Amino acid sequence: MKGGFTSKQIIYVDIPAPGNGVKQEEEILMVENVWKYFNSVSSESVSRSDFMSVLSNVEYILIKASYGQGLQQSRITNVSMEIAMKADDIPLARETTHLIEKCLCPAGYAGLSCQGCRDNTAGDRCNVCATGYYGKVTGSVNDCSLCACPRISPGRCSPGYYGNPEEPDGDCQPCQCNLNGSIHNSCDHMSGQCVCKRGVRGQFCDECEARHILVENECISCDDACTGLLLSDLDNLDKAMFLVNLTGAVIAPYGLLSDLENTTKHLKGSLLSKEVSAYSVETVYNRVVKLTGDTGQIHKELTRILQKGGHLSNATERNLNKSQELAVFIETLQTTVKVLVEVAASLNETLHTDLPFANRTFQDLQDEIPVMLKVMNGRYFKKLYQQTTLELKVAKRILTQIQKEYRRPQQELLDLKKAAKRALSNHNTRLQELKDLVDEASSNTNETKHLLLLLNNNIMQFSHKKLNILADKELSVVLTKEGKAHVDASAALAKDVNNITSTLEIHRDELILWNGKLRQHVDNLVMQMSTRGALDLVYKAEDHAADLQRLAHVLDSGLSNVRNISLNATNAVQAYSTIKSLTENAESLADDADRIITEQVILCSILSSRLCGLIEVSGVLHRLVSGLNEINIKVEKFKEKADGIAKQLNGSLLQMTALPNDTSENIIAVKELAVSANVTAINGLNHTGVFSEKLLNTSSALSKVNETLQKTNELIIDSSKAVASAERKVSEVEIQAGLLFGRLKPLKALEENLSRNISEIKELISQARKQAASIKVAVSAERDCIRAYQPQILSTNYNTLTLNVKTTEPDNLLFYLGSSGKTDFMAVEMRRGKVAFLWDIGSGSTRLEYPDLTINNNKWHRIHITSLQDEDTAFHFDGSGYSVVEKALRSTVTQIIVFFSTFSPNGLLVYLASNGTRDFLSLELVDGKVKLTVDLGSGPLTLKTERRYNNGTWYKISFSRNKKEGILAVMDAQNLSSKESKQGESPGTASDLNRSDKDPIYIGGLPRSRAVKKGITNRRYVGCIKNLEISRSTFDLLKNSYGVRKGCILEPIRTASILSNGYIELPPKPLSQESQLMATFITKKATGIILVGLGKGAEKRRRRQAHLPFFSIMLTDGHLVVHINAGDRGSTRKVMVQSTNGNYSDGQEHSVILTRNKRMIAVQVDENSPAEIRLGPLAESSPMNISNFYIGGIPAGENILGVKMTSSFHGCITNLIFNMALLDFATAVRYEGVDMDNCFLLEKPKSTIQPEDTEILSEMQMRSISLRPLNNIKEKQCAEDDLQKQIPGAHQFGLARRSHLVLLFNQTTVRKKFSVQMNLRTFASSGLIYCMTHPKQVDFAALQLHGGKLYFSFDLGKGRAVAFHGALISDGKWHTVKTEYAKRRGVIIVDGQESAGVNVPGDGITLDVDGKLYLGGLPLDYGAKNIGNITHSIPACIGEVTINSKHLDRESLVSSFAVNKCYVTAQEGTFFDGNGFAALVKEGYKVRSDVNITFEFRTTSANGILLGISSAKVDAIGLEIVNGKVLFCVNNGAGRITATYEPKGVASLCDGQWHKLQANKSKHQIALIVDGNLAQMDNPHTQSTSADTNNPIYVGGFPADVKQNCLSSKSSFRGCLRNLLLIKSQQVESFDFSEAFDLHGVFPHSCPGAEH
Repeated sequence: MKGGFTSKQIIYVDIPAPGNGVKQEEEILMVENVWKYFNSVSSESVSRSDFMSVLSNVEYILIKASYGQGLQQSRITNVSMEIAMKADDIPLARETTHLIEKCLCPAGYAGLSCQGCRDNTAGDRCNVCATGYYGKVTGSVNDCSLCACPRISPGRCSPGYYGNPEEPDGDCQPCQCNLNGSIHNSCDHMSGQCVCKRGVRGQFCDECEARHILVENECISCDDACTGLLLSDLDNLDKAMFLVNLTGAVIAPYGLLSDLENTTKHLKGSLLSKEVSAYSVETVYNRVVKLTGDTGQIHKELTRILQKGGHLSNATERNLNKSQELAVFIETLQTTVKVLVEVAASLNETLHTDLPFANRTFQDLQDEIPVMLKVMNGRYFKKLYQQTTLELKVAKRILTQIQKEYRRPQQELLDLKKAAKRALSNHNTRLQELKDLVDEASSNTNETKHLLLLLNNNIMQFSHKKLNILADKELSVVLTKEGKAHVDASAALAKDVNNITSTLEIHRDELILWNGKLRQHVDNLVMQMSTRGALDLVYKAEDHAADLQRLAHVLDSGLSNVRNISLNATNAVQAYSTIKSLTENAESLADDADRIITEQVILCSILSSRLCGLIEVSGVLHRLVSGLNEINIKVEKFKEKADGIAKQLNGSLLQMTALPNDTSENIIAVKELAVSANVTAINGLNHTGVFSEKLLNTSSALSKVNETLQKTNELIIDSSKAVASAERKVSEVEIQAGLLFGRLKPLKALEENLSRNISEIKELISQARKQAASIKVAVSAERDCIRAYQPQILSTNYNTLTLNVKTTEPDNLLFYLGSSGKTDFMAVEMRRGKVAFLWDIGSGSTRLEYPDLTINNNKWHRIHITSLQDEDTAFHFDGSGYSVVEKALRSTVTQIIVFFSTFSPNGLLVYLASNGTRDFLSLELVDGKVKLTVDLGSGPLTLKTERRYNNGTWYKISFSRNKKEGILAVMDAQNLSSKESKQGESPGTASDLNRSDKDPIYIGGLPRSRAVKKGITNRRYVGCIKNLEISRSTFDLLKNSYGVRKGCILEPIRTASILSNGYIELPPKPLSQESQLMATFITKKATGIILVGLGKGAEKRRRRQAHLPFFSIMLTDGHLVVHINAGDRGSTRKVMVQSTNGNYSDGQEHSVILTRNKRMIAVQVDENSPAEIRLGPLAESSPMNISNFYIGGIPAGENILGVKMTSSFHGCITNLIFNMALLDFATAVRYEGVDMDNCFLLEKPKSTIQPEDTEILSEMQMRSISLRPLNNIKEKQCAEDDLQKQIPGAHQFGLARRSHLVLLFNQTTVRKKFSVQMNLRTFASSGLIYCMTHPKQVDFAALQLHGGKLYFSFDLGKGRAVAFHGALISDGKWHTVKTEYAKRRGVIIVDGQESAGVNVPGDGITLDVDGKLYLGGLPLDYGAKNIGNITHSIPACIGEVTINSKHLDRESLVSSFAVNKCYVTAQEGTFFDGNGFAALVKEGYKVRSDVNITFEFRTTSANGILLGISSAKVDAIGLEIVNGKVLFCVNNGAGRITATYEPKGVASLCDGQWHKLQANKSKHQIALIVDGNLAQMDNPHTQSTSADTNNPIYVGGFPADVKQNCLSSKSSFRGCLRNLLLIKSQQVESFDFSEAFDLHGVFPHSCPGAEH
């Protein structure tokens, strides 16, 4: 398959060759790991980016159709491609697809392939609002708003609107829900009824319900024990009064019930009167549909009747109850009236006053009461109640009867539907079988037609061939007769040839004589060419060129208007190209002549074989004549070219004559040069004519040889005569062509002589071309002319270069050959007239200059350079990585040879250990000494040299072991006789080094996750290694390496750790009148020597030492003190610089600068103001000559008179600069107590060494050993760590991509059936849960999580089956997951819910696996083949694992990697334990001009690194928490700027709660938002806008050997992070910590604690 846009690529996938006559089906997966690169020597799979590029623009897909040599026919059918669609878009359920990638879409797009629009947009570019929305699309989420009209479904208003738009003049009105009374602003789409709060009513929820009162926009209930009781009494009274007058009872719907009963009877009769079998399937189906509709209508009508009956019953009961209540009320009222009358009478008596109004009122009431009672008694409530009860019973009886009559046909209808469904199913099955038979018959018919067509074609071909054979038979008879006649004629011709043979032999003898004379004439010709001064012609051409160059320069500087005309003269002078072309034409003439002679020889052989007729002879003669005509044409072309050159010269002369009068002298000079150039061209043409004439004369008669040579000599003088002679000789050749046929036999004998003569002539032509090539025309290029060539040059160890140079410039670049992908190059240059050769073959550039010879004398010089490089390949280790090799070793014998070169005193060279035993072997440097440690299981053997070998020289280490005996030898690689040897015997009884053949051998370092044995002090190495041999096997250290590159370049050492009584002595540097010395130091010791320079003459002038020049920079009680004496017999000057922050021994970096400007000495520390010292007047013009230059201390016995020298410095000194040049500590004369290229104060604490008698620590245990820096002063109180309990028996996976457990089980118990059950909790969406496979991965069973759902795949060797369960697992809750397989059928059970079963294809019946259950992931060296793409570990907590109801406990454990305990409660997020980090984007992340970083975090620590991205330079960004503040730092290359956020008041970021952070960098502007609070920082460097980073993204911390330019802290983060997003130019990148390429102390998708 070929495709792509910018770079076209071809990829392929292999399929097995089909068998002969066997139909084979193939399925090609469109995933990158099964495709390979076409025509590639590598077997690597296609990368994802290349695969997606090919698929984005496929040009063609080719399918191989031929296999083997004997293929006659192949056929391919049914080519198809499966595509995936969303399940929502497919009406019928189909098979679930796999291997579908979901794209991370930019803003405004959605869908699996970003083919859809989001945010309510539509269109090809998502630039318009979708149907049902309105607005203008500008890129915001809220651009499109809902319309107040139907959106998708017609006749329905959108959410937030109500109405019926389908009615005439109908529209959609917005919901008018009261904000205080409604729950939300949505209402019913038809009525507009809002959803009200409790105690609120009304369509718009704007009224309080009964017994509620409005208090501050809220309806409060009044229905309490007091007010509610009064309100209830009032309601009862009100109801009793209004319910007295009734209009009558509800009449039962007898007519409706009667119609329903009749319809039911009719339906029953129509169904029972006909047989179901008498109807067709279509009639039954129609009746079933109609019956279903009628039944539904009856059901609705029946429901309505029942409801009315219920209402009637309720009304009757309500009337009866209220009548009884009314009677009670009347009695109560009468009693009350009587009491009131008595009270009124009592009051009248008391007051002695009559109350006529009250008496009258009560009297009226008493009069009305009997009337009301009479009316009420006339209502006949009891009779109405009885009638109502009777009607209710009748209605119930009818309802019961209807239900019985309805249920019976309904059951019959169900039976009828089942029978119809079975009949339809059988019909469809038979129809499908018939369809298959028809398809098969159709295919057979097509194949038969194809075969018949082939047979017809074969028959026609057979008939045609039969006719041809008959015709050939007749022709052969005729030819036989003719052949006999030709044989007779040939016999006669043979007799004639025999007669001529004697004559040809005589001519052969004559030709032999002429051959000698011809060779003599050729020699004379060569001598004449040499005597005619061909070399003088070359020199003359050079002189002409030099004169022309000089005159061209004069004309160019004096007259700009004749520049273009002078170019014609230059073209005329450049006759070299014309001469060269003519020479090549002459050579082609020689080839033509050779071809003609060869044809003559072939003709001779044909005649001698007596098989050629006279017609063929005439044809040969015709070809010979045509060949001579071609030669004549070429000669004419030579003449035309010569005339063209002459015309060009004449044209140039005419243009010269058009110049002004004041340039006449220059014109004359140009004419002379043009004439000389014309003469040179004519001479060259003469040479060409000579050679052409010689070639033509070789085919002429030998009797004309002397005359031809004489005429050739004449043609050298005059080119016109040469052309005329060539024409004449061509005619003579044509005349004598007929004579050649009579002399064929002697010419055959002379073939070798003629070929040799032609070769000699070609050699002469070659010599002439070389002479012509030596003509060089140089043109002034104003120093900016470069000619570039692309010769076919291959990589090699041997190179030669030859240059011819003529120049007057002393400084030139003569030659350069480089590489576009590497640093290798070759160059030739001139410096001050001397030639130098520079080259670099990958290990540094070198310069070689030829001494005592300058070539800028305007003469030709020949430069020849030979480069031969050593074939030994060295490899440089930068200290950050290592190389891994594998080798099967004998247990009793070990032999190691290695060459190394380094300046570092400490480093690990070779480490060889076992993953399961205590045996190991290590070869390392300790304080510059070679140390070997080997442990065979019964104790270590240690061999250590006395001398140091870290001086940058190549040394050879040889170690050999025979059982317990070991010999270590170290020698100089250039002088093998200088050797130091150590010998010893391993203690104990063990004599074998036990290890597996697959156990790795580490070279130059160890990975951070690898535990080290007791006695090993180093984990890294900085230096070079080459020629590594282990048991006579060599290795390519680049194959599996990290931090290793080809070539040996020992980087300059700029940093050194000065330990107790240590010092470094560098070559002395004199302090001249204007000089500067700068150094950076770090220390926690208050006193120590930093720099000391001592003057000369210390031994001879010991008594006058005070007058010797010296200087010293020291720390005294934390302050910087400088002493200096210029050696001018003056006193010693002293100055002290005190720190503004206390002292300089605070463990931080400080820089000191000592500057001398004649008599003034300035001392500056950091950014403080400099302190000055003034020297004596004699020091004005004299330098300070220093003989010894010490750093960090002085040797024992050295001191300075009058200065109290303090103790040695203890700390780090780095970046020592003298006169703007960085000094290299590797050039030290000597040193003691120093650790080069290392600063112990800048490193994190190292992990502890494991005890001798412990097992190898697991990776997670080793990672957890670290120390976290503590803060003694905390401004704000942080929350305490929520120490979560751990779940016994459960394991947390996903701490690395290959996190796993390997458990053993009995494989025989799962052959026929098995059941695997476990408890699972995860927030992750994908990962491998468990896997069991056959050793060759033929049979397997695996459970995988993809998209948050479970997939159970299994294969019995004949095909793979996949079961799927729709339950969402990635919700962070515990689930009981069970996978079962039995009788070739598999299912998944989640929390008791079983999925659909899947049967395995093929005829396999047993599952053959190796008895290992890979839980949570796969080992690092395990390559999964058939289980799919999801092979990475799942970040999940897994416990209670059983196989066939048997628990797998710790006794079943075989291996464990990156597994930890589970917390009781967990939430979404990744936990950082404060000791490690997560590394993302291994190839490096480029920040550039803008980036937006968002994530959430929770922590209980006031300090910690959140995120850092840096580069090899200074560009970087960083996020960290320092003393409870969030710092966002950006460096675009011009300086660091920081935005700081500090919580207000008592708020704290270390409160254990989730906080949202957003950091934005837009060119030179930065902003930080934490929990919605904005912090900004102005950038003074507005011209710098891009942060050119190229390192990985480090989250939560970073390794000790990685530099971060925007992080001030080294404290790892302790807490949880989630939802990390990096947005660049609308492109959103989401990062999953479980997919990080390096994890230390990180627990993906498992944040301890419950979500708050």
